[in-house]
Amino acid sequence: MGLRDNIKERGDCMKIKNLILFFLIFFLLSSCSSTVEIHEMVSLNDNEYVDIILYNSTEEVLNECKEKLSYYLKLLDRENTYEGLENVCSLNTKKMVALSEELVEGIHYAEDILAQYEVASLLAGGLNDLWDAAYEQKITPSEEAIQKELQKIKTSSLKFEKNTVSIIGDASLDLDFMKRGFILSKLKSYLISEGVSEYILNFSSRTIIYGQDPKTKYFTCSFYGIKNGYYKIEDMSMSCLGADIIVWYAEDGYRYTNIPSCVTGIPNDDYEKLFVFGSDPFLSDILAYAFFNMELEEIQKEENENEVYAMMYKELNLVYRSSYLTELMVE
Repeated sequence: MGLRDNIKERGDCMKIKNLILFFLIFFLLSSCSSTVEIHEMVSLNDNEYVDIILYNSTEEVLNECKEKLSYYLKLLDRENTYEGLENVCSLNTKKMVALSEELVEGIHYAEDILAQYEVASLLAGGLNDLWDAAYEQKITPSEEAIQKELQKIKTSSLKFEKNTVSIIGDASLDLDFMKRGFILSKLKSYLISEGVSEYILNFSSRTIIYGQDPKTKYFTCSFYGIKNGYYKIEDMSMSCLGADIIVWYAEDGYRYTNIPSCVTGIPNDDYEKLFVFGSDPFLSDILAYAFFNMELEEIQKEENENEVYAMMYKELNLVYRSSYLTELMVE
């Protein structure tokens, strides 16, 4: 083989190497391309916020999420009414109103689930308000006041006629323990309809939906402090009740939360923080409210039937963790 042939062969080899190198660089650049993150925290009041984190999405989708958030917050508001919009406050005031179809469906769904548990009720508004006021004053409500509210719950009911909802009796509707899950479930449905699968929706760190991480598919998360471990979370919601700010000592030296049982009228002291994980944030919120005043054996039974996973703490110590959640832990 002559010198010219050697040069030609080496030139051909160089071309092939350069071509391979080009495709390798192209592949690496494509696989490592920067993720576009759109992030906005919407402040609701001193204690509440909604964090919307979208990956590889658009400002238009973010703005629509904010519009929907504003609408659903008004829909579930217990304290204020809005012109041209019947909401939870309207129902508690008028006792009978025509509500939007999706709110009626949400109330009906929550009532059907809570009907299985005596400890929780959608009509516990007065009882919950009683304990909220007690929390502010760091005192416990009187037995007389507690029994009065329990009687309202027992003698009241909800009636549905198409989109008209009525409260029969003196009790008041309260969706506050599950409003976060209801709202985030609506935002999740919207994102799915727009083809968005990579996101985090965080409502005051009490209810969080984790979609998929744009790089690893799963998010590595810590709940209730780093010392309690990290978890791989993907396409899952987390609902939390009993946050530290509502655990307090009353004048009698007893440790309380303001999540009262609809049977005893006082909170359960077995847990101070309870997490429920599942695919549906609304269901997780509803069950978290019920589980908070249930015995551990009952919770374990309901976990299996509803395909949710619970974890409870008291005074920073782990009381219980579903075996499924243990499997998600990162070493």
